[in-house]
Amino acid sequence: MIKLIVAVKRNAAMSPARFHEYWRTEHARKVNSIPASAKYIRRYVQAHTLESEYAAGDPAFDGTAELWFDSVEDKDAFYSDPDYLAVVAPDERVFADMDQTRFLLTREEEVVKAGPTAIARWHQLVAARDLSLLDDLLADDVIFQSPAVHTPQVGKAVTKQYLAAALHVLNNGSFRYVGEWLDGSSAVLEFETVIEGLQVNGVDIIHWDTAGRITHFKVMVRPIKGLQALIPQMARELLGNRPGSEEWS
Repeated sequence: MIKLIVAVKRNAAMSPARFHEYWRTEHARKVNSIPASAKYIRRYVQAHTLESEYAAGDPAFDGTAELWFDSVEDKDAFYSDPDYLAVVAPDERVFADMDQTRFLLTREEEVVKAGPTAIARWHQLVAARDLSLLDDLLADDVIFQSPAVHTPQVGKAVTKQYLAAALHVLNNGSFRYVGEWLDGSSAVLEFETVIEGLQVNGVDIIHWDTAGRITHFKVMVRPIKGLQALIPQMARELLGNRPGSEEWS
């Protein structure tokens, strides 16, 4: 895996505000619109220079773009692709001064390893069947949403109760995650389980903050018959005060 770092200098005809808006919206859409992006780019991140950096005058660069490719050959194939040349390349000169923009081809070497992510800790909790781990994993103002609940539930205590009940009902021996999609500070986890003989599929949509604490947890379930079987079981768990336990059997 290689990473191309692009130090971007804006087109002098654009104000900083207009440059940042155009780069993150119009240009990003054009990059995403061509098949070559999905074929060759493994990840693309924009880093926008902070507004405060303009207080003393124009900074050396207005931001950086980071693009990951599997190989130098894939990078070269992307930048020679006809769609890139016809759609993306001309647009780069709309917002960027290409004569002052700089390119650096790199290979990453990890120096400080990140701690466990919120998703890694969530998987650990599910595998260990230990609800006490929710205390450190949930933000104080976390929001929980579920098709079994009519309104969003706000706060660590109530979210812990609903997650505990959901885990008691869903994690019944047949539960397993079958897909995972990560994007910065959010993730979608696809799961399947069996409830009262019904095959149930669903997703957990999870967001977390910079401290790695979950701020938003949304559960979605299909089919409707599975949801109808889930709701009364959730109610029994909540009424039975199961969330007071730190483990489940």
